[in-house]
Amino acid sequence: MRKTKALNLQQREARLAYWFVVPTFAIVFGLVIYPALYNIWISFH
Repeated sequence: MRKTKALNLQQREARLAYWFVVPTFAIVFGLVIYPALYNIWISFH
């Protein structure tokens, strides 16, 4: 029984980690990657 509780805790911690990482990637995309790609697109037009 004890292993399943530990595994569930590990799964919850892994999901929590994703919830912290996803907004970070969204901010990086919005502030860095999107403007860089937009500038490249504009430069070819």
